[in-house]
Amino acid sequence: MKHKILWLILLILAIAGAIFAYIKYRKPEIINPMASNQDNYPFIFADLDGDDTREKVNIQPLTEDENNRAYIFVAYNQQGEEIARTPEGIFFPEPMKDSLETVKLISELPKEAIRFDVFAGPHSSETFFLTQVKNEPLIAPVCKVKEYHSFQDCAFWSGELGELVTVDIDDDKILEVIEFVDEYPKLGEIGADIETMISDEFSAGGMESKVEDMIEIAKREAGGRGRKVVWNIYRFGQDQFFEKLTDEDFNTVYYLLSDMWQEELPDKPLISKNQMSRASYNFAEMMKNTWQLKN
Repeated sequence: MKHKILWLILLILAIAGAIFAYIKYRKPEIINPMASNQDNYPFIFADLDGDDTREKVNIQPLTEDENNRAYIFVAYNQQGEEIARTPEGIFFPEPMKDSLETVKLISELPKEAIRFDVFAGPHSSETFFLTQVKNEPLIAPVCKVKEYHSFQDCAFWSGELGELVTVDIDDDKILEVIEFVDEYPKLGEIGADIETMISDEFSAGGMESKVEDMIEIAKREAGGRGRKVVWNIYRFGQDQFFEKLTDEDFNTVYYLLSDMWQEELPDKPLISKNQMSRASYNFAEMMKNTWQLKN
Protein backbone atom coordinates (compact mmCIF):
# COMPACT_ATOMS: atom_id res chain seq x y z
CA MET A 1 0.00 0.00 0.00
CA LYS A 2 2.81 2.40 0.88
CA HIS A 3 4.45 1.88 -2.52
CA LYS A 4 1.13 2.71 -4.19
CA ILE A 5 0.79 5.89 -2.14
CA LEU A 6 4.38 6.90 -2.90
CA TRP A 7 3.74 6.39 -6.61
CA LEU A 8 0.63 8.57 -6.33
CA ILE A 9 2.53 11.34 -4.56
CA LEU A 10 5.27 11.35 -7.16
CA LEU A 11 2.63 11.55 -9.88
CA ILE A 12 0.91 14.46 -8.12
CA LEU A 13 4.22 16.29 -7.77
CA ALA A 14 5.13 15.78 -11.43
CA ILE A 15 1.71 16.83 -12.67
CA ALA A 16 1.58 19.79 -10.32
CA GLY A 17 4.75 21.16 -11.85
CA ALA A 18 3.30 20.94 -15.33
CA ILE A 19 -0.08 22.36 -14.35
CA PHE A 20 1.25 25.31 -12.40
CA ALA A 21 3.70 26.05 -15.20
CA TYR A 22 0.72 26.22 -17.53
CA ILE A 23 -1.20 28.45 -15.10
CA LYS A 24 1.67 30.95 -15.22
CA TYR A 25 1.79 30.64 -19.00
CA ARG A 26 -0.04 33.45 -20.77
CA LYS A 27 0.93 34.23 -24.34
CA PRO A 28 2.63 31.71 -26.64
CA GLU A 29 5.45 32.60 -28.97
CA ILE A 30 3.71 32.36 -32.34
CA ILE A 31 5.79 30.55 -34.92
CA ASN A 32 3.54 30.68 -38.00
CA PRO A 33 -0.11 31.63 -37.48
CA MET A 34 -0.77 31.65 -41.24
CA ALA A 35 0.65 28.17 -41.89
CA SER A 36 -0.89 26.74 -45.05
CA ASN A 37 0.58 23.23 -45.13
CA GLN A 38 -2.57 21.32 -44.26
CA ASP A 39 -1.03 17.86 -44.40
CA ASN A 40 1.21 18.14 -41.34
CA TYR A 41 -1.45 18.57 -38.65
CA PRO A 42 -4.08 16.43 -36.91
CA PHE A 43 -7.53 17.06 -38.36
CA ILE A 44 -11.19 16.17 -38.17
CA PHE A 45 -14.06 16.61 -40.64
CA ALA A 46 -17.04 18.60 -39.32
CA ASP A 47 -19.91 20.64 -40.73
CA LEU A 48 -19.26 23.73 -38.65
CA ASP A 49 -21.27 26.16 -40.80
CA GLY A 50 -24.34 23.95 -41.28
CA ASP A 51 -24.22 23.81 -45.08
CA ASP A 52 -24.53 19.99 -45.23
CA THR A 53 -20.86 19.69 -46.21
CA ARG A 54 -18.14 18.67 -43.79
CA GLU A 55 -15.06 20.88 -43.73
CA LYS A 56 -11.56 19.71 -42.87
CA VAL A 57 -10.53 21.25 -39.55
CA ASN A 58 -6.83 21.24 -38.68
CA ILE A 59 -5.39 21.49 -35.18
CA GLN A 60 -2.27 23.63 -35.66
CA PRO A 61 0.43 24.35 -33.03
CA LEU A 62 1.46 27.92 -32.28
CA THR A 63 4.59 27.18 -30.25
CA GLU A 64 7.83 25.35 -30.86
CA ASP A 65 8.18 24.06 -27.29
CA GLU A 66 6.76 20.53 -27.39
CA ASN A 67 6.24 20.58 -23.60
CA ASN A 68 4.21 23.79 -23.63
CA ARG A 69 2.33 23.96 -26.89
CA ALA A 70 -0.74 25.99 -27.67
CA TYR A 71 -3.08 25.11 -30.54
CA ILE A 72 -5.56 26.82 -32.85
CA PHE A 73 -8.25 25.34 -35.11
CA VAL A 74 -8.42 26.19 -38.82
CA ALA A 75 -11.17 25.04 -41.23
CA TYR A 76 -10.76 24.52 -44.99
CA ASN A 77 -13.35 23.91 -47.70
CA GLN A 78 -13.14 21.11 -50.26
CA GLN A 79 -10.95 23.29 -52.49
CA GLY A 80 -8.38 23.67 -49.70
CA GLU A 81 -9.25 27.32 -49.06
CA GLU A 82 -9.30 28.58 -45.50
CA ILE A 83 -12.82 29.54 -44.43
CA ALA A 84 -12.57 29.96 -40.66
CA ARG A 85 -10.18 29.86 -37.72
CA THR A 86 -10.12 30.52 -34.00
CA PRO A 87 -9.80 34.26 -33.24
CA GLU A 88 -6.41 35.82 -32.59
CA GLY A 89 -5.43 35.45 -28.94
CA ILE A 90 -7.61 32.37 -28.33
CA PHE A 91 -5.68 29.10 -28.16
CA PHE A 92 -5.96 25.75 -26.43
CA PRO A 93 -3.81 23.08 -24.79
CA GLU A 94 -3.05 19.99 -26.84
CA PRO A 95 -6.16 17.80 -27.27
CA MET A 96 -5.92 14.38 -25.67
CA LYS A 97 -5.26 11.56 -28.10
CA ASP A 98 -8.42 10.18 -29.76
CA SER A 99 -10.65 12.71 -27.98
CA LEU A 100 -11.63 14.71 -31.10
CA GLU A 101 -15.19 14.02 -32.21
CA THR A 102 -18.18 15.80 -33.73
CA VAL A 103 -21.48 16.36 -31.94
CA LYS A 104 -24.75 17.98 -32.93
CA LEU A 105 -25.99 20.59 -30.52
CA ILE A 106 -29.47 20.32 -32.07
CA SER A 107 -30.01 16.95 -33.71
CA GLU A 108 -32.47 18.20 -36.35
CA LEU A 109 -29.94 20.68 -37.80
CA PRO A 110 -26.87 19.80 -39.90
CA LYS A 111 -24.55 22.17 -38.03
CA GLU A 112 -21.96 20.37 -35.90
CA ALA A 113 -19.51 21.22 -33.15
CA ILE A 114 -16.12 19.72 -32.39
CA ARG A 115 -15.64 18.25 -28.95
CA PHE A 116 -12.19 17.57 -27.49
CA ASP A 117 -10.63 16.86 -24.10
CA VAL A 118 -7.47 18.33 -22.57
CA PHE A 119 -5.42 17.02 -19.69
CA ALA A 120 -6.05 18.90 -16.41
CA GLY A 121 -4.55 16.93 -13.51
CA PRO A 122 -3.41 13.48 -12.31
CA HIS A 123 -6.64 11.87 -13.54
CA SER A 124 -8.86 14.81 -14.53
CA SER A 125 -9.68 16.49 -17.83
CA GLU A 126 -11.57 19.43 -19.25
CA THR A 127 -13.67 19.45 -22.41
CA PHE A 128 -14.28 22.16 -24.99
CA PHE A 129 -16.83 22.52 -27.78
CA LEU A 130 -16.04 24.60 -30.87
CA THR A 131 -18.17 25.61 -33.84
CA GLN A 132 -18.29 28.34 -36.47
CA VAL A 133 -19.89 31.68 -35.65
CA LYS A 134 -22.88 32.39 -37.91
CA ASN A 135 -21.91 34.35 -41.03
CA GLU A 136 -18.37 34.90 -39.70
CA PRO A 137 -15.02 33.23 -40.57
CA LEU A 138 -14.49 32.42 -36.89
CA ILE A 139 -14.35 29.15 -34.94
CA ALA A 140 -15.35 29.92 -31.37
CA PRO A 141 -16.01 27.98 -28.15
CA VAL A 142 -19.56 27.11 -27.17
CA CYS A 143 -19.54 28.33 -23.59
CA LYS A 144 -21.47 27.91 -20.35
CA VAL A 145 -22.44 31.59 -20.23
CA LYS A 146 -23.93 33.99 -22.74
CA GLU A 147 -21.02 36.42 -22.49
CA TYR A 148 -17.48 35.06 -22.27
CA HIS A 149 -15.24 36.48 -19.53
CA SER A 150 -12.65 33.80 -18.78
CA PHE A 151 -11.20 30.51 -20.00
CA GLN A 152 -13.32 28.60 -17.48
CA ASP A 153 -16.54 29.99 -18.93
CA CYS A 154 -16.09 27.51 -21.78
CA ALA A 155 -14.45 24.48 -20.10
CA PHE A 156 -16.40 21.48 -18.80
CA TRP A 157 -14.90 19.49 -15.92
CA SER A 158 -14.38 15.73 -15.53
CA GLY A 159 -13.07 14.12 -12.36
CA GLU A 160 -11.84 11.23 -14.49
CA LEU A 161 -10.06 11.55 -17.83
CA GLY A 162 -12.48 11.91 -20.73
CA GLU A 163 -15.53 11.08 -18.64
CA LEU A 164 -17.77 13.95 -19.75
CA VAL A 165 -21.03 12.68 -21.28
CA THR A 166 -22.87 14.35 -24.16
CA VAL A 167 -26.35 12.96 -24.82
CA ASP A 168 -29.91 14.02 -25.59
CA ILE A 169 -31.18 12.23 -22.51
CA ASP A 170 -34.74 13.57 -22.60
CA ASP A 171 -35.27 13.13 -26.38
CA ASP A 172 -36.03 16.80 -27.04
CA LYS A 173 -33.51 17.01 -29.94
CA ILE A 174 -31.22 19.25 -27.83
CA LEU A 175 -27.87 18.17 -26.41
CA GLU A 176 -27.17 17.82 -22.69
CA VAL A 177 -23.69 17.82 -21.19
CA ILE A 178 -23.12 15.91 -17.94
CA GLU A 179 -20.11 16.45 -15.69
CA PHE A 180 -19.06 13.63 -13.36
CA VAL A 181 -16.69 13.52 -10.40
CA ASP A 182 -15.75 10.78 -7.96
CA GLU A 183 -16.64 10.80 -4.28
CA TYR A 184 -13.71 10.44 -1.87
CA PRO A 185 -15.62 9.94 1.39
CA LYS A 186 -12.82 9.36 3.89
CA LEU A 187 -9.23 10.21 4.72
CA GLY A 188 -6.63 7.47 4.54
CA GLU A 189 -3.20 7.20 6.13
CA ILE A 190 -0.09 8.26 4.24
CA GLY A 191 2.54 8.54 6.98
CA ALA A 192 4.57 11.44 8.32
CA ASP A 193 7.41 10.84 5.86
CA ILE A 194 5.07 11.27 2.87
CA GLU A 195 3.58 14.44 4.35
CA THR A 196 7.08 15.82 4.85
CA MET A 197 8.02 15.00 1.25
CA ILE A 198 4.93 16.80 -0.07
CA SER A 199 5.60 19.83 2.14
CA ASP A 200 9.27 20.03 1.14
CA GLU A 201 8.62 19.64 -2.59
CA PHE A 202 5.84 22.20 -2.82
CA SER A 203 7.58 24.68 -0.52
CA ALA A 204 10.76 24.40 -2.59
CA GLY A 205 8.70 25.13 -5.70
CA GLY A 206 7.22 28.30 -4.19
CA MET A 207 3.77 26.75 -3.71
CA GLU A 208 3.49 26.71 0.09
CA SER A 209 -0.19 27.66 -0.15
CA LYS A 210 -0.91 24.31 -1.86
CA VAL A 211 0.76 22.04 0.72
CA GLU A 212 -2.36 21.36 2.80
CA ASP A 213 -4.47 20.74 -0.31
CA MET A 214 -1.93 18.27 -1.72
CA ILE A 215 -1.71 16.40 1.57
CA GLU A 216 -5.50 16.12 1.63
CA ILE A 217 -5.51 14.88 -1.98
CA ALA A 218 -3.02 12.16 -1.04
CA LYS A 219 -5.02 11.16 2.05
CA ARG A 220 -8.35 11.06 0.19
CA GLU A 221 -6.80 9.00 -2.60
CA ALA A 222 -5.42 6.61 0.03
CA GLY A 223 -8.87 6.41 1.63
CA GLY A 224 -10.35 5.15 -1.64
CA ARG A 225 -13.05 6.24 -4.04
CA GLY A 226 -16.71 6.05 -3.26
CA ARG A 227 -19.67 6.58 -5.54
CA LYS A 228 -19.85 8.26 -8.94
CA VAL A 229 -21.32 11.76 -8.70
CA VAL A 230 -23.30 13.82 -11.22
CA TRP A 231 -21.64 17.18 -10.68
CA ASN A 232 -23.39 19.49 -13.16
CA ILE A 233 -25.81 19.18 -16.07
CA TYR A 234 -26.00 21.67 -18.94
CA ARG A 235 -28.39 22.00 -21.89
CA PHE A 236 -27.74 23.85 -25.15
CA GLY A 237 -30.15 26.75 -25.51
CA GLN A 238 -31.61 29.24 -27.96
CA ASP A 239 -29.02 31.83 -26.91
CA GLN A 240 -26.28 29.55 -28.29
CA PHE A 241 -24.64 28.55 -25.00
CA PHE A 242 -24.90 25.62 -22.58
CA GLU A 243 -27.17 26.65 -19.74
CA LYS A 244 -26.51 25.09 -16.34
CA LEU A 245 -29.59 23.27 -15.05
CA THR A 246 -30.71 23.94 -11.48
CA ASP A 247 -33.43 22.85 -9.08
CA GLU A 248 -36.24 20.91 -10.78
CA ASP A 249 -34.63 21.06 -14.22
CA PHE A 250 -31.50 19.42 -12.79
CA ASN A 251 -33.49 16.82 -10.85
CA THR A 252 -35.62 15.87 -13.86
CA VAL A 253 -32.59 15.07 -16.01
CA TYR A 254 -30.72 13.49 -13.09
CA TYR A 255 -33.55 11.03 -12.40
CA LEU A 256 -33.66 10.04 -16.08
CA LEU A 257 -29.92 9.48 -16.03
CA SER A 258 -30.08 7.60 -12.73
CA ASP A 259 -32.67 5.15 -14.10
CA MET A 260 -30.52 4.48 -17.17
CA TRP A 261 -27.40 4.13 -15.01
CA GLN A 262 -29.00 1.54 -12.72
CA GLU A 263 -30.08 -0.54 -15.69
CA GLU A 264 -26.59 -0.53 -17.20
CA LEU A 265 -24.43 -0.47 -14.06
CA PRO A 266 -26.49 -1.84 -11.15
CA ASP A 267 -23.40 -2.56 -9.03
CA LYS A 268 -22.00 0.98 -9.30
CA PRO A 269 -24.00 3.52 -7.26
CA LEU A 270 -24.69 6.95 -8.73
CA ILE A 271 -25.59 10.03 -6.70
CA SER A 272 -26.04 13.74 -7.40
CA LYS A 273 -23.79 16.36 -5.86
CA ASN A 274 -26.72 17.29 -3.61
CA GLN A 275 -26.30 13.93 -1.86
CA MET A 276 -22.61 14.35 -1.07
CA SER A 277 -21.38 15.05 2.43
CA ARG A 278 -20.15 18.58 2.96
CA ALA A 279 -16.56 17.34 3.33
CA SER A 280 -16.71 15.32 0.10
CA TYR A 281 -18.32 18.22 -1.76
CA ASN A 282 -15.68 20.67 -0.54
CA PHE A 283 -12.92 18.24 -1.54
CA ALA A 284 -14.35 17.87 -5.05
CA GLU A 285 -14.51 21.67 -5.37
CA MET A 286 -10.93 21.98 -4.17
CA MET A 287 -9.76 19.35 -6.66
CA LYS A 288 -11.47 21.18 -9.51
CA ASN A 289 -10.13 24.57 -8.45
CA THR A 290 -6.62 23.13 -8.08
CA TRP A 291 -6.32 21.33 -11.39
CA GLN A 292 -8.55 23.23 -13.78
CA LEU A 293 -6.68 25.25 -16.39
CA LYS A 294 -6.50 29.00 -15.96
CA ASN A 295 -6.51 31.92 -18.41
